[in-house]
Amino acid sequence: MAENKDMRAPLTVGSVSGLDTLRGVDSDDTPQFDVLELRLDGLKEAEIEEAHRLSLRVKSWGVPILITMRDHSEGGMQQLTLNEKEARLQLFAEVASYVDVEIANYADLQPTLEEMQSSGVTTVLSYHNFNHTLNLAELQEQYDRALGFGADIPKFALMHQSTQDVQRCAEFIQSVEQPISLMGMGALAPVSRLLYAQLGSVLNYGYLGATATAPGQWSAAFLKQAIAQLELIPRA
Repeated sequence: MAENKDMRAPLTVGSVSGLDTLRGVDSDDTPQFDVLELRLDGLKEAEIEEAHRLSLRVKSWGVPILITMRDHSEGGMQQLTLNEKEARLQLFAEVASYVDVEIANYADLQPTLEEMQSSGVTTVLSYHNFNHTLNLAELQEQYDRALGFGADIPKFALMHQSTQDVQRCAEFIQSVEQPISLMGMGALAPVSRLLYAQLGSVLNYGYLGATATAPGQWSAAFLKQAIAQLELIPRA
């Protein structure tokens, strides 16, 4: 697990999905977010070298960087081979404070992820469902799978269709012992994301630039301001 982080504090993650947005990130922007997410699956092959150089610059400002390798099956921006995924993760490992891959694809990337974790990188293992919200048993199953693989933070992004979905996820956040990141998508996403941060979701995603990277996402600057106004709700 990466050093010197309160694993229960709600952090705002500013998500960058392309090189143009990364180019526009300036040191004056860092108060807008706590962690910078770089979506490696959003980079074209010809952009890798420049993105690596720019991420080193961001790291030099003392900003924690989360590198995400999102599979196409769970919302990734392009279809990459296993070798391409491994090469990108290994190249960007030197800038990473966090790394995020899917629970379902952990086994394929396990050697690379274990090497990163042994170097102090916090491992986020994710589950995404763009159609519906899991029931409590399914949430627990995926959460336990992530912890079984050695995740520091299990992460869930789920489409919410009703207020019952929000209530279920709020209850789940309060029921687990380890740090968790949970976010809703869809019409209920904005209010759910604030509630989950208030309940202790540790990584809370907003976008940088002009384009959201998930349905219902806040801008990072607005999300961080909103979270700062919240009174955290203690566990029941």
